[in-house]
Amino acid sequence: MPACHYCVEFMPAWNKIVDEFKAEYGDKIQFLKVDGTEDRYTADRYGIKSFPSFIVLQPGTDGDRWLKWSPKHRDYASMKKWIKGLVFQHQIKPITAALAPSANALPTGGALEAALPVVAGQQIGMNMIQDNKQLQ
Repeated sequence: MPACHYCVEFMPAWNKIVDEFKAEYGDKIQFLKVDGTEDRYTADRYGIKSFPSFIVLQPGTDGDRWLKWSPKHRDYASMKKWIKGLVFQHQIKPITAALAPSANALPTGGALEAALPVVAGQQIGMNMIQDNKQLQ
């Protein structure tokens, strides 16, 4: 959220994490941001009370199951470790240089089954995941 001091402070770490995971996993992991003051439905759906908040929607659940990031220390290293653990748990494999173009060409529906959307600021509704044009 643009007016949230804590959100603005964490944004460089968030951007670095997104860039690193996109480079390693391509579109297999979706990172999304939602402004909870603008989208109260999504914030309420996932019980967001403070900002920034970060969640992961469990693959294959249509957004009905999620995990909230609740670290002792809210920093780059803690978030990266959390996401790496989820990637391992869901057996998401990195893309290789040879596969990168074809991975980017996958239709959104094919990538979502293995995706771990992480949200900064607020939670996301599945309708927003399915409509990538809203997110870009």
